[in-house]
Amino acid sequence: MKLVQIACLSVGMIMCTSVRAFSPSLQSRICNKAVELHATSAETEAERLRAKARELMAQVKQQEDDLHNNIMAKKRSRDAHIDQIISELFPTNNEGDTGDLVSRLRNKRLAAEVLVQIVERLHQRTRVADKKEPELASCTDQLIEAAAILDQEFVNQKTRCGDKITHADLVHWGGGNVSGILKDKDKDLAREYDEQFQKRLESFYDAAVKKHTRDEVDSRGWMDGDAWKP
Repeated sequence: MKLVQIACLSVGMIMCTSVRAFSPSLQSRICNKAVELHATSAETEAERLRAKARELMAQVKQQEDDLHNNIMAKKRSRDAHIDQIISELFPTNNEGDTGDLVSRLRNKRLAAEVLVQIVERLHQRTRVADKKEPELASCTDQLIEAAAILDQEFVNQKTRCGDKITHADLVHWGGGNVSGILKDKDKDLAREYDEQFQKRLESFYDAAVKKHTRDEVDSRGWMDGDAWKP
């Protein structure tokens, strides 16, 4: 009986030793598997976030494109409207008679803001005009001259009726100074164009100087001091 107990005890000790011997390896495999699962989950989450970021960027770009297209559509619509007014004020058979232009302006009763937009549009079209529209260059001057006549009529009417110039007169009709407003706008646009043109010239000059200097260095070598003179 004692021999049997001793044998069983020995077998139990051997089994316990075997379990302890294999436990670290099992734990290692379990840990590695857990790490792999965590890494896979992290990669999946990162990819999901990247996909979400791409989606948001695409939405932002689409919104920017829609906004740009909307702005351009409004500008084209406004330009078309102003071009129509210009064609009515300056018909193709017009011989440049200021009196006729005054009559057309008087009938249309255009607000000062619209007349300013006409001056802006005339400047835009003049810069890109070809031989089909040579008359555009004088349209602004004619418009200012006609506006001066209407300004005087406005002031005379106010004086004759004893009326004061109201806020609405100032905002909508220029308070009898539409011609002055148009002159100032014309000068501002001309100055802006001249400044832009001057900047382009300076940019071209700087580029030419840099190219000249680089070519001189390439042809004469780095040690030639004259190559660095502009």
